[in-house]
Amino acid sequence: MATPTELKKLLGRASAEKGFRNKLVANPVSAAKEMGITLTSAQASNIRGAKNAITVGGKTNDIRFKEAAAALVAGIWI
Repeated sequence: MATPTELKKLLGRASAEKGFRNKLVANPVSAAKEMGITLTSAQASNIRGAKNAITVGGKTNDIRFKEAAAALVAGIWI
């Protein structure tokens, strides 16, 4: 299970790196594993579920991603 600190680290990288953000949205478990972070199935599902909230025209939207990431770290989707 990823801790809140690990989630912040994971989502911070995704906020800073668009390529990593796309990986995280497509396959949260694999992307987290790259950073040595283990997600629970619920955490991975919540990140995948956020995809609809952060995509516009099939592409990730930076502002929506950052809002969704903040909600995820705050525990709203965990």
